Amino acid sequence: MKKNILVKIMLSLSMFSCAYAQQNQQVNNGDTVDLGEIEVAAVKKADVGSVKKDKKKKESVEQSANAAPPLSTSKSKNSLILSTADQLNKLQGVQIFSGSREISQNISMGGLAFNRVFVGIDGINNNFASFGHNSTRQLPSESLYKQVTADQSGSNIVYGNGALGGAVNFETIDPSDLLKGRSFATKLGVGGQTGDLGVNGNTAVAFKAGDFSYLFDIVGGRNNDIRLGNHTNLPYSASNNLQFLLKGVWNISKIQTFKAYWLSMQNNGLYPATINDVVGEYNPPSKFNFLQQQVMLEYYLNPNNPYVNLEAKVFYIRNHYNSNPINDGKGFAVPQDININTTGFRVTNKTFVLKQNLVYGTEFKFFNGFNVGKNSLSFPTANQQTYSGYLQDSWDITSKLNITLGGRVNGYHSQSGNMQNGGAFFTKQGSISYKVIKPLKVYFAYTEGYRIPSLQDLFLGGSHPGMSFLQFVPNPNLQPEIGHNKSVGITINKQLTPTQSFYFNSNIFLNDVSNFIVDSKVNAASYPLKIQNINISHAQLFGYSLAFKYHNTWFDFGTNFTYTRGESLSAYQGSGGSLVPSGSPLPIPRAKGIATLDIPIKPIDSSFQTSINYALTQNRVPPGGEHPISSVPGYVLLNLGYKWQPKRFKGLNVSAGVDNVFNRYYQNYDGQNLVPAMGRNFYLQASYNF
Repeated sequence: MKKNILVKIMLSLSMFSCAYAQQNQQVNNGDTVDLGEIEVAAVKKADVGSVKKDKKKKESVEQSANAAPPLSTSKSKNSLILSTADQLNKLQGVQIFSGSREISQNISMGGLAFNRVFVGIDGINNNFASFGHNSTRQLPSESLYKQVTADQSGSNIVYGNGALGGAVNFETIDPSDLLKGRSFATKLGVGGQTGDLGVNGNTAVAFKAGDFSYLFDIVGGRNNDIRLGNHTNLPYSASNNLQFLLKGVWNISKIQTFKAYWLSMQNNGLYPATINDVVGEYNPPSKFNFLQQQVMLEYYLNPNNPYVNLEAKVFYIRNHYNSNPINDGKGFAVPQDININTTGFRVTNKTFVLKQNLVYGTEFKFFNGFNVGKNSLSFPTANQQTYSGYLQDSWDITSKLNITLGGRVNGYHSQSGNMQNGGAFFTKQGSISYKVIKPLKVYFAYTEGYRIPSLQDLFLGGSHPGMSFLQFVPNPNLQPEIGHNKSVGITINKQLTPTQSFYFNSNIFLNDVSNFIVDSKVNAASYPLKIQNINISHAQLFGYSLAFKYHNTWFDFGTNFTYTRGESLSAYQGSGGSLVPSGSPLPIPRAKGIATLDIPIKPIDSSFQTSINYALTQNRVPPGGEHPISSVPGYVLLNLGYKWQPKRFKGLNVSAGVDNVFNRYYQNYDGQNLVPAMGRNFYLQASYNF
């Protein structure tokens, strides 16, 4: 019902605006702008007026809501970006693992992953990230967003639940990003690669009529079985994907803007057992179909006074995950048909008064989850409400010294049948930043990220299929995980000459997590084995990240490195029944880095890029598991790329290259599971904007 209301509002708005456009259509024959940057860039340029307006809103509401500076933001229009995974892999402090499909990818920040990382689309988190052994995180195509930002644990006061390890937020494109001051624009793109004989296509149309503008952007692709570095194929790894964004923007006045959009992301195909941890007849591959849709209404009010800079969002998110095993795995595997729907709103305002920059607001979400399959072990039929209010005060004491303090009141209530869970708690943040000299800034921050137990954490119960001796016990008494993150950072951003710039950023963090959730054997008897999610009092994560960039007329060089480690500081009974002692390692991805060199070849409107991706060997791994390993090998990959943007054909972009030049066999690692990754891959991508 709530979804239907939102859809009706959007349809009514579209019908009204179309009628208005027919009467008031105006054609703007302004100067032609080169749209060539849109396809490959992480951030696409809009018309100057729109950029300034959007930038002002972002700086005043979202970016100013950070206690600590963002770890990284994709802003380089010269970067050779071919996929969302490629973009995220280049961000400082962010790690990607679990396979080469968007359905099987996941994001790790601060040593944590799955629901412990806030992955937002326009600031709204999708809290469904995994079920069972599956890593199911849908991510938008690189064609559908214009910026992605990574923030530290609990740093952004607006984000809230899920930002225990950190937050990654995608900002979807607007019609103005394609129009660039014109009344009509189109984008066409096509590409392919040899690593899985995959093909993809993209088309977008945007137009403006009076105060209304519209965008329809659709992306689709087909990927076959992945070719590995050992000259074999990874069976059951083919998939199809389809994503589209339908957005309308109404510039009500100079101070008011209304946006409405529908984003749909669907991936279906085959899911290899190698990504599900256990390979064998008892855990067969699956056919899957994962659909995520997000409907959002946004209202912005900025009357250019110190008291009001308002942002209001109403949203509905639908997740439908269907999985059907190729065979029943001797009774160990059963179909799953999971549905999780989220309805909510968020209102945020910024006020400047008495030299204080105040950001404050409220948020409410309602989750409804169920499994149509009704199997012996299914996603629980349950619902959850979360609500919060937040306030942050940022004070520029001098032109060099800033102090930021913030607090957030968080409440929740979860229910499944007669089982209930609920409570309220307070999280806080504070930071001090000081500009030592003009290019050098240092900061010290204390931030508290948190994660409220999910419906699966609380209420999953029943017997494992085919294993009557293994039972899962619900735990409605779970408490929220709360991180106490201490970080120190240095940033140097210097324009050396009109054609030279230098950037350096380093960050060190120590995150002490209370009430960390683990699965544990909770009965003394050896049969049946009863597993339950429990809280342990203390887990600790620590690490650092470095980033360096240098630009001049002849080349661009950039590199970053991320290192994270973690351990449980409380002993507990593991899921296999053995004691996990204090100080045991947590499941952490390997330390990883990247270095890129981009050389422009201006006479032929081209650029050449070479990059090296690497991961270090990890000898400290969690004990136990169904397939325990003693260490995880590292790898080094060389990639070459070429980009052509001819001035004679404005809007034409051609990218070609080869990843994993030497066809190295390597595996991704999420802290527990090793997943085979793609071998040598030649690709060609072309797009035209007109």
